[in-house]
Amino acid sequence: MRALGSGTAALILAGVLGILGVRAAEPDTTTPLMRAVLASDTTAAQRLIRAGADVKAVNRYGVTALSLAALNGDAPMVSALLEAGADPNSVSAEGEPVLLTAARTGSTAAVAVLLARGADPSAREPWLSQTALMWASAENHGTVVATLLASGADPNATSAYFQDWKLSPSEPATPKVTTPKGAMTALHFAARQGSFDAVRELVASPKLYLDMPDPDGVTALTYATVNGHYDIAIYLLEHGADASIVDSYGRGVLYAAIDMSRPELEPRPPVSTDDRATALDVAELALTKGSDVNAQLYGRIPSRCTNGCTSLGVEGATALWRAARSNDGAAVRLLLRHGANVTLPASDGSTPFMIAAGQAWRDEHSLGTERESVEILTQLLDASAPIGATNNGGETALHGAAQRGADAVVRFLVDRGARLDAKDKAGRMPLHTAMGIGLVVRNGGGAPVDAPPRTSTVALLRELMTARGIAEEPYARAK
Repeated sequence: MRALGSGTAALILAGVLGILGVRAAEPDTTTPLMRAVLASDTTAAQRLIRAGADVKAVNRYGVTALSLAALNGDAPMVSALLEAGADPNSVSAEGEPVLLTAARTGSTAAVAVLLARGADPSAREPWLSQTALMWASAENHGTVVATLLASGADPNATSAYFQDWKLSPSEPATPKVTTPKGAMTALHFAARQGSFDAVRELVASPKLYLDMPDPDGVTALTYATVNGHYDIAIYLLEHGADASIVDSYGRGVLYAAIDMSRPELEPRPPVSTDDRATALDVAELALTKGSDVNAQLYGRIPSRCTNGCTSLGVEGATALWRAARSNDGAAVRLLLRHGANVTLPASDGSTPFMIAAGQAWRDEHSLGTERESVEILTQLLDASAPIGATNNGGETALHGAAQRGADAVVRFLVDRGARLDAKDKAGRMPLHTAMGIGLVVRNGGGAPVDAPPRTSTVALLRELMTARGIAEEPYARAK
């Protein structure tokens, strides 16, 4: 339907009243009253109502005059229709309550009129079982949120829970989980969308459960953080959000903030924010509010995309491990100041020191210059990180630097005492790793095959081995 000016609406009105009558409808069963409402022509609408227009009429699309007034956020029109007998609890053909329409539009006056006339503040739509409070919160209509709360809307109500909801293969994962299950509160929606005005009103409600988790254990605090809304995360922490809570992966606000501080290069663009706070501001406040600096993940956090992207964290990873993987020197310094344990390994045995050197490095996605890595490795060594520790495959930090092809890191590690002749469980020395031996797993499984060699690193390792009298051993590939 196309909005008409008041002059056009008046002509329609005159013609209809004089020839067809006030109840005459267009081929799609849209009535003259609906046209007047859509044009926000209150004078025409009132004349039609006085002449007997049916305020409850529904066109073939399930649209009523009241739903159009709510969509326009036209409080005087809403009031006029309700005075004439329109139902404040009417729903569209799809089941959308008119209160939700007004709440999404953001007209506080229209919402207030509906509520005063008996609209149910707990009404839900039938698709995801969301309420007007959730819609207003997601759209950041703060005064609408306050009006709904004052009328008894439940701030802790949750949307529908979809236990078996699965993403299609083409649908990207969210920053939170790969299988969203719903059951979100208004505060979850507001925190996810960055709706600060709505967050303030919700937090002011004495009935709000600030730390309500969703089915994955994610609270509004983590929702705000993983979506880059750091000012909201700070606000929630300052107003009592529990910084020690972790989700079903073992991820809390601290890990989430460190992850967001310097995320790997993925197909998605970086977070764009006008927030005054940074991810590290959130991390620092969380540490002072009770986050465990040495908390370890329970499970492997999914990546932010579906193809070729690194996981956001593996089992057993700490915030320090995560900061080391991104070569985030500022995050490492922050965590060390708060007592982070430099020796805690992830479930694969990798320590922050090994990760910073280059274990699990991926040219397409991993971040950090060699200079940054050396600075972080120096800090970790000063904090008593063992230079010769091995992961579950027997690889050392020097193996990781060799695989990465990071010559400056290799030289630094050797100067600090890393063993050039250390062998992993497959019998490979760092030289063999730099040569790419057995580093690529065939698609679909099978034995690892060789990767392209890091030519300059191979030459450097041979030079260092010769200078120290270490013989180059040929690699005997396991049968």
